[in-house]
Amino acid sequence: MPPTIKDVAVEAQVSVATVSRVVNGSASVRPTVRQRVEAAVGKLGYQPNALASGLRRKSTLTVGLVVNNIYNPFYAELTKGVEDVARLYGYSIILCNSGTNPEQERRYLEVLLSRRVDGIIISPTGGNRKAFERVVANGVPMVQVDRQVPGLQVDTVVVDNRQGVREAILHLVALGHRRIGAIVGPSGISTGRERLAGYLESLQEAGLPVIDELVKEGDFLKQSGYRLFGELMSLGQPPTAVFTANNEMAAGSLLAARERGLRLPDDLAFVTYDDPDWSVLVDPPLTVVRQPVYAVGTTAANRLFDHLRQPEVTGPVHVVLAPQLIIRRSSGVKQDYSSG
Repeated sequence: MPPTIKDVAVEAQVSVATVSRVVNGSASVRPTVRQRVEAAVGKLGYQPNALASGLRRKSTLTVGLVVNNIYNPFYAELTKGVEDVARLYGYSIILCNSGTNPEQERRYLEVLLSRRVDGIIISPTGGNRKAFERVVANGVPMVQVDRQVPGLQVDTVVVDNRQGVREAILHLVALGHRRIGAIVGPSGISTGRERLAGYLESLQEAGLPVIDELVKEGDFLKQSGYRLFGELMSLGQPPTAVFTANNEMAAGSLLAARERGLRLPDDLAFVTYDDPDWSVLVDPPLTVVRQPVYAVGTTAANRLFDHLRQPEVTGPVHVVLAPQLIIRRSSGVKQDYSSG
């Protein structure tokens, strides 16, 4: 016998009414409770029969999801969040990997429109504003995740990048570091700009000067982390601590550190943005800024389905989720703990 809504309620330890509110996209459910219900739905394989009844007619029961780098575990977890919510509504997702290439992103948007998807969730490459405006003009609901094209009149779901980096850098300052290297993302992308701003603001707050040679702009890919870490370590006076702005550049930096025979944190303190599974498998485990990635995906998907179920829903809505500093031994502490 297939699982029922009551089975989901028992598994999630909530009421049937709460499950119903989650299934129907109600905003009145606390995020932690929503996540429990969605996890129970996924575990039991619950398939509501009437969820699509409130969705607009002539639906294709598909939504497009465009990500930047399918190999990045950040986007894998985000995709899982979107997919879990889509399944609640009897929807399938069409996953597209732009590869951070604006032209490829534009082509995928054209493909998704030609396939008449009911909505699109996208992590923008930073360009293609006209293509995005065309999607909106065609009446297709769109939600931006992680990154955003400024001024675009659509919902966005992001993480507070500045605050996350600020906490990480001030943690290093509190440990006595004054020359803190930063490998940041491209300035043409909102996450790159915001994480750099968090680094600069934290130095100002700590009363430390900005030393240009300690700031390196990468592209959020592993190869740039490897190359730029080498540049930092080749300085006449290298940094005593390094911050990388995402997990891919962290992986490249750690490879370069190993090749140079550097030991963390004895020779160099290290902190990164993102908390991939492997961050606790390296020795020592990495101090990280953990993003609520799954919640980014589920929140974006729920916003999209709010628009599909109720076209009169107003927007744009800008949702900012809080990151969390997870302190582990790579930054120089004796034991692991959470700052939250």
